[in-house]
Amino acid sequence: MRRVPEVTVVIPTRNRAPLLCGALSSALVQEEVDVEVIVIDDGSTDDTQARLDRIGDPRLRRLRNPAPEGVARARNAGLALAAGEWVAFLDDDDLWAPRKLRRQLDAAAAAGASFAYGAAIVVDEGEGLREEVPAPPADTIARDILARNVIPGGCSNAIARAELVRAVGGFDEGLAMLAHWDLWIRLLQRCPAAACPEVVVAHRPHGAAVLDARSELETPACEQDGLVAADRGAHPIARTARWGALPASPRHG
Repeated sequence: MRRVPEVTVVIPTRNRAPLLCGALSSALVQEEVDVEVIVIDDGSTDDTQARLDRIGDPRLRRLRNPAPEGVARARNAGLALAAGEWVAFLDDDDLWAPRKLRRQLDAAAAAGASFAYGAAIVVDEGEGLREEVPAPPADTIARDILARNVIPGGCSNAIARAELVRAVGGFDEGLAMLAHWDLWIRLLQRCPAAACPEVVVAHRPHGAAVLDARSELETPACEQDGLVAADRGAHPIARTARWGALPASPRHG
């Protein structure tokens, strides 16, 4: 019988194999949570498939589109395959704290919520800390997010119950940008949210961060090579961010 993971992690990618290695590592080393990771290769022409071939982790599932179909459709394809009760989306140029999912699941359970998010840090291309962005308060998030996307970390921050994401229709494939903001709005109209004060994601913006849906997954890669790290401390961001030492972010309000 096929196992049912707690969380399905969906990672869309296109022609960013070096960046993907770091993101995938941070998903596979999540602590105290049963995960499956689905990588959606949206028509890559680099060595993405060759690198994935060398990762012998049974929790990793793969889907490859022969031609690019766009990031929203790639995420929806991963959602359709997800076996987990919860789903989380991770961009291939971002990184997660080792206990990101565990802390968000615990916060959601304590609040009776079906959507959870946390604080984020922004790092530069050398993976040096640029700023920390606190998690907005959960009691006003449904209202605040209508004005602007107040959840930091792009699409890589939040988790939600998979059935709820499916019920609201997943990502709008007609949106060229910010489809995750649109999805967060629709989810928060349907369910309560929980906020984690801890930093859960490192967002790595770069020069080509604002792109259309077809090209969003194809930008120059940073100089970061290697396969999935066996030890979470082996990745540079684990040392730079000092995940365990970061203080809780102050709440707004």
